[in-house]
Amino acid sequence: MSYILGTGYYSNGRNGLDWFAKIWLENTFLFADPLPERIVCVSVGNSHPPYPPMGLDGLTPINVLDLSGNAGHIHQLLGLTKPHKPHHYCGVTATFALLASLAYANECDFVYKEQDCLAFGLWVPQMYEELGGRSMAFGRCRIMGSAQSLFVVRHQFLPTFISYLFRSGSERDQFNLPEHKFSRLQIEMPDQVKYFNFGYDRDRPLNMNDMVWYAQKFTPEELRQLVKLRLINAEDMPENVPLFSNVV
Repeated sequence: MSYILGTGYYSNGRNGLDWFAKIWLENTFLFADPLPERIVCVSVGNSHPPYPPMGLDGLTPINVLDLSGNAGHIHQLLGLTKPHKPHHYCGVTATFALLASLAYANECDFVYKEQDCLAFGLWVPQMYEELGGRSMAFGRCRIMGSAQSLFVVRHQFLPTFISYLFRSGSERDQFNLPEHKFSRLQIEMPDQVKYFNFGYDRDRPLNMNDMVWYAQKFTPEELRQLVKLRLINAEDMPENVPLFSNVV
């Protein structure tokens, strides 16, 4: 189970994500067992996350790749929000490809945990148990079908995964969003790719008493519930943040 845990990072200064980053890091080190070989964060738009160079265990390196550019949210490629981005692939696709390439070069698997995603229980062993003999697994959600806030790709499948992200076409098409690419990959390669049987991603309601689960896009009230269950420590929570996520 040697893996790089990859994530992305962007903060516009108004969504509380600099504060939430500490929750994310504590959650990762508390529940990721075994811990990753290293954590790699692709930070875009000059928004450096408050991560130390070494993890909370003093052993796990945290490598932050600071980029001044930002290929943008899918809504910006589609022209739904400003500023418009004239690219064929959005920032999350570029981040997936970069992190997957680093994992391949490092001869290990790639696990992605989005910057607004928290996971509880023995989620790493659960992922690998459900993965079985297949090569990639990810979550579901009612809105998009496939979910991308938490997924795992085995080392030998990484070149196929990276290639598919780009050769499956431009994302300036509302029917070819990154989630759609994951869904089609599962349909085209069912012997290699599967869905998780745990977690919620962006779906609600949450059963926080599940033995293993994950979700993203937490509200302040949901975080307060997690505090009551002693699953997180959320001191000094910012006020007037409706959702701890990059909502464009």
